[in-house]
Formats: sequence, C-alpha cells, structure tokens
Amino acid sequence: MQVTYRAIFVVLVLLAGLGGDAVARDPFQRDIGDAQAAQLDEAAQLRSAGKTDEAIGVLSALTKSNPNYYSAQYNLGLAYADKKQYAQAKQHLQAAADLQQKYRIVDPTLYNSLGWTYLIQNDYAHAEQYLGSAYKQFDKLPTPDAKRKLLNNYGLLYLSKGDHAKAEPLLTRAANEYNSELAKENLTTLQEVRKTQIQRAAR
Repeated sequence: MQVTYRAIFVVLVLLAGLGGDAVARDPFQRDIGDAQAAQLDEAAQLRSAGKTDEAIGVLSALTKSNPNYYSAQYNLGLAYADKKQYAQAKQHLQAAADLQQKYRIVDPTLYNSLGWTYLIQNDYAHAEQYLGSAYKQFDKLPTPDAKRKLLNNYGLLYLSKGDHAKAEPLLTRAANEYNSELAKENLTTLQEVRKTQIQRAAR
C-alpha cells in the first residue's frame, strides 16, 4: 500500500537584529563586517518578499567575495531549496556544515535543513545522519518552532523508512509538546496504516 506522509521544510533567517534600524554583525562570526552583514540582511528581506532569484544573486556574490561566511552559505542553500534546486542547496548547506566544523559554530538548525534536503530526495542514509546530529543538540535549538520542525522531519524520515516504532515517539512529542498539526495528521495516517495491517493479518 502506498502511503503518503506530509513533510515540513525549515526556513530560517540567521541575522540578529533583522528589521531594526541598524544592521547587527553576524551572530556566529563576529569578524564579519557591517557591509557583508548588511548584504545578508538584504537577501533575507528579499527571500521574505518572495524575490528568491534576487536573493540568490545577492548571496552568490556574497559567498564569492567571502566563501567562509557561514550564514551566507547557509541562507544561499535555503534559497536554492526554495526553488527546489536541491543539488545547489546541498552544495551550499554542506559548505556551511564544513564551516561549522572549521569555526566551531554551534547551530543545529543547519543539520535539520541539510537533513531535509536529503530526505526530500529519498537519500535516507544522509538524512538520518544529519537529522540525528540535529536531534543530539535538541536543547540547543533556538526556538520551539525549530524544535517542532526537527521532530516532524525526523519522524517523517522513519515513517518513510517504514520504521514506525522510531517515528511514533518523535511525532507524538511534536504533537503533544509543540501542538504540531502536521504531526497529528501523520500520526492519524500511521494509525490507519496499522489498522489496515491488522485487518490483513486477521484474514
């Protein structure tokens, strides 16, 4: 039986002070200058306005001028994911992951986003690797929304693999602790699948 579960994508803006009168320096790399931080701010506003191609242009120029700019690589990956250009998305998200290691940046949201790009392409091994890395740092996720999205994505991974025993507690936590409607929907689908399996076994 073909079962379809619903997925969720993580969309993040990684700039402190977004929307304020003054542009803050990047929160992850304090050596980033105001001019580059301002470009990241501009790209974030373009993405928020649905001008993804323009955002990609700004971010591409920014990563070319400073390939070691973590937040620029991360947000460029997200912008490509917005357009469902997953090969480019993974390239820049992976570059951001490499920069995390290089500069000892603590930001588990990246692993959720990177894991999702692998999950959406049915690469479950890499999806499990990165979503698992994010889950190990669950308490360091910055917001309840980020935690909800990780639980949904990690649960969906195991649903997609047919590992219902691992999927159910993740989705249950997303539903109960973070009131995730998506998790509730996928749990209902899971219950229907189990009911069908029991009925078939009883024949």
